[in-house]
Parts: sequence; structure tokens; C-alpha cells
Amino acid sequence: MKHMFVLLVALGFITLIYPASASAQKGLELTINGSLAVPTGDLADAAEMGFGGGVTVAKSMNSMLSLRGSVAYHTFGTKDIDLGGFGTVEGPQYAFIPVLVGAEYAFGASDMKPYAVGNIGYYLGAGDVEDNNLGFAIGAGFQMPMGGNNIKIETLYHYITSDGDAVTYLGVDIGYGFSLGM
Repeated sequence: MKHMFVLLVALGFITLIYPASASAQKGLELTINGSLAVPTGDLADAAEMGFGGGVTVAKSMNSMLSLRGSVAYHTFGTKDIDLGGFGTVEGPQYAFIPVLVGAEYAFGASDMKPYAVGNIGYYLGAGDVEDNNLGFAIGAGFQMPMGGNNIKIETLYHYITSDGDAVTYLGVDIGYGFSLGM
């Protein structure tokens, strides 16, 4: 059920920003990325570094501002729980599926440019995580051209609200972006 929700949100976002005419498609970019997920805060006490991946669809509004939507999967390594003199047991598997919308602001109009990112959305629990919560991700990245497309390196700080303490982690992404139309 969770996966169906993610798919419907992603398709809805693409439908909203994907223009009907071929001439209006300029500025629509799809980026596929791999992620290194670094737990911070209380999550760092309960999980090891992990990995993931995702997709982002961005629509250029002008040479510096893009609106974007993304779906990703981030999973973390498990930590053993010490039971004192009774040995250890494997801890829970933490994983999240962030479904985010936001904006990207580029500093400069050249092909090679740094940019800032702000996203808000819903984090679906995966693995042993059953809660779904609102959250946000902020960060920065750098885009460089490669063969008519783009390589993007991006770092995002993820903050997930919860009933107790917030869950936080750092995502370090490298992605390949290409135009979905001319």
C-alpha cells in the first residue's frame, strides 16, 4: 500500500509539471541518483551508515530557479544491541522513503553552478520503521555538464518529525540528470 501511495504521488507530480506541447518541454530534467545515508542525532546511536537511491524531476522556471519533486529510498545498517551478560541481538532495520517537493536555486547562470535546495514532504517508514511522518530536507549541491547532460553532487540534511525526538540524517547524493524534452 505504501508503495502504491508513493507511485501515485510521483505520477501526480510529473503530470502537474510535464507540459503538453513539445515546445514547452524545455527545462524539464530527470535525475537518477545513488545516495550515502549518514545517521545523525539519536539515529546515529541506533543505526550504521547506509545507502539508497532515488529520482528527481525538476522543472526550470528560469535560469536560476527550478521546482522539483523527488522519491528516494534510504536504508541504514543495523547495530547490535548489547544485552550485558546475555550476548547481543541485531537491532532494528531503519529505512525511509522520502516523497518530497521543493525548489532549487542556482547561484549563477553558467553550466557549472552551485545551488541550494529546500524540500518538504512525507517520509514513509520502511524496514522495521512503521511510522509515516512529515519532514523536510535542506542542503546544497553542485551541477556540472557531461556530454549534454548533467552530473549533480548534492548533500541534504533530512529532518523527520515524530511523536518523540526528531529523526535526522545526512544524504550525500551523486546523480546523472538528463533532459526529458527539447
